[in-house]
Amino acid sequence: MTAQTSSSRGVGAAGIVVGVIVIVVLAAGFLVYIPATSASYLPIAVVSTTESTFVTSSITLVTVTQASTATKPTFDGNNTQLRPGIYDAYSASLTVGTDVQVSYSASESANVYVFNSAEFSAYKSGGTTSPNIATDTTSSGTLDFHISGTDTYWLVIYNPHSGPFGIGSSNVGYTASGSETYPTSDTTSLTQTVTYTTSTPIVTTSTSTSTTTVSCSHNLFSWLSGSKTCP
Repeated sequence: MTAQTSSSRGVGAAGIVVGVIVIVVLAAGFLVYIPATSASYLPIAVVSTTESTFVTSSITLVTVTQASTATKPTFDGNNTQLRPGIYDAYSASLTVGTDVQVSYSASESANVYVFNSAEFSAYKSGGTTSPNIATDTTSSGTLDFHISGTDTYWLVIYNPHSGPFGIGSSNVGYTASGSETYPTSDTTSLTQTVTYTTSTPIVTTSTSTSTTTVSCSHNLFSWLSGSKTCP
């Protein structure tokens, strides 16, 4: 009886020790934590902007007007025998800004006048010689004058050699020629080329990956079982 009691006590004590060890292991499994890390990968859009530069040319037709002058003959005439007391008249339509030069040559002295239209009317009706645009009374000469208003102008050549009662009268032969230099304009078409530089923005989008690392820990049981995923 006594031996059996001792053995029973030994077994009971051992069971108690084993139970304590089991409890300690279980507690350690829950309380002991193993450090661990977990990495996650997230896509990130990267946007960049560049400029594409290019040269462009445009062609334009430009009209250019330049002031100039032109010349043509005027007041041309001749009468080899202008009778005494008689005049010849030559008309010309002249524009403002015109410069005129008239040269004449006569066999004897002659009265030479330049009238505008109103002055010529007065000369025809009453022989009035003043006012006038230009005048000369020699056998040859040149008249230069500027036109200040557009009008019809008259060159008059008069033979004054009638003599009293016709005594000493004579015919006068002459020649006359003139030129007018008048304002005009020249129109020229020019090609104008304009070159300029422009740029166009180009947006480029690319994707990169960022890595995020998370530190965590697991208890002993989860570590032993392999379930070590971080949250």
